[in-house]
Amino acid sequence: MNSLWWLFYNITWVFAWPYIRLLKAIQEGAFSRPLRMIPEAFRQWPNRSGHFIWIHAMSLGEVNSSIPLALEFQRRGYRIVYSTGTKSGFTAATRPVKEGGSKIANPVLPMPVDAPWSAKDFIKNLKVFQPVAAVFTETDIWPNMLAFCKKLKIPLVLVNARMRPSSYRYHRIASKLGFRLLDFFDVIFAASRYDALQMAETVSRPEKVRYVGNIKWDAALLSRWSENRIEQLRRQIGLDPGRPVWVAGSVHPGEESIILEVHRKIRRVIPDALLILAPRKLELKEKVANKCYSLGLPCGFRSGSDKVSGLSVYVVDTYGELMGFYALGRCAYVGGSFVPFGGHNVLEPAVYGIPVCWGPHIFNFKEITEELHDRSIGSLTPDAEDLFLWVRDRLQQTERTEMCPIPSPAREIVDFIHQILESIKPG
Repeated sequence: MNSLWWLFYNITWVFAWPYIRLLKAIQEGAFSRPLRMIPEAFRQWPNRSGHFIWIHAMSLGEVNSSIPLALEFQRRGYRIVYSTGTKSGFTAATRPVKEGGSKIANPVLPMPVDAPWSAKDFIKNLKVFQPVAAVFTETDIWPNMLAFCKKLKIPLVLVNARMRPSSYRYHRIASKLGFRLLDFFDVIFAASRYDALQMAETVSRPEKVRYVGNIKWDAALLSRWSENRIEQLRRQIGLDPGRPVWVAGSVHPGEESIILEVHRKIRRVIPDALLILAPRKLELKEKVANKCYSLGLPCGFRSGSDKVSGLSVYVVDTYGELMGFYALGRCAYVGGSFVPFGGHNVLEPAVYGIPVCWGPHIFNFKEITEELHDRSIGSLTPDAEDLFLWVRDRLQQTERTEMCPIPSPAREIVDFIHQILESIKPG
């Protein structure tokens, strides 16, 4: 790593530090990345025997994606120490994976900011666990943390690594100037083939960039509801198993009008069709209700324990239940893709074997959508008319599409890391 770049990066921390401390004080106790880590915080776990893998997942999405990795490491006999930077991530990492099951990690540590003194303290005290490897997720790359890991000869792995167009331009220019930040990692598992190609151009050894699949597939399978739980949900809302249902999940502002207009046309062809609509943000439910009223579509709400009998639209205005409602549909549209957000996880409905569609703005899940399209379970619907035709055709079918099995990327990644660790054991 170029020393001038390093000097500039850490001088920036020196000047920013007073403002960061002031911001921390203003937050009044809200969970945020701590400035420093008290050494005693590491020593409150007396049982530190065994081979630890340190997994860093910055927020809720990264923690959920990395859970299959943690479980695979545990099956191999490793113990897990997590670090995260948000309250939602901390909660996810400390809860049991399944009801009545064990936790995936102990301990879970709040990751401090990447100021050189904070990073040095954190890594120094992390040594009490003697981690045999450090696994960072997606785009969470912290130069000082990585540098101190390297000094301690801790193998570094980046998993589900993504590179946005702006990041690619930066890394490509920086690599030509000798600032190859990704060179810290011993191996990089890209989130897509496209990401792998881009990352290979920005590292000194392209062969260390690999693609075995996106671990979000494993995470989606892990979060799939059981048949008993799905049937219980069906009874709660009073849904007839034979009723044609389609689901629109993670709907963003601006999409609700498109979806409800499409559903109005669907009802003209299939009078008993039901739309289950889950807004990405609950503030959107009022707009949905008003739009339903203007279109003459009777709607009900999950929060009100409404039954679907006599309704045309059922709004899921609760947290944590979308995965279950996907299982009730014959097909699903995944939101955030008719607006330039980039889409949401199309695997969540796909794990139930139902056809999935998305709009033109799906760049966050480009590789996954291509894979689903190749397996004839996913489709691009570029406009409202295409969405109408696609949904209509699938609601008129009574048989569900079965998905081809996909190998577990998490298992392949852990197998590869385990082989590396076995090869570098002393003796």
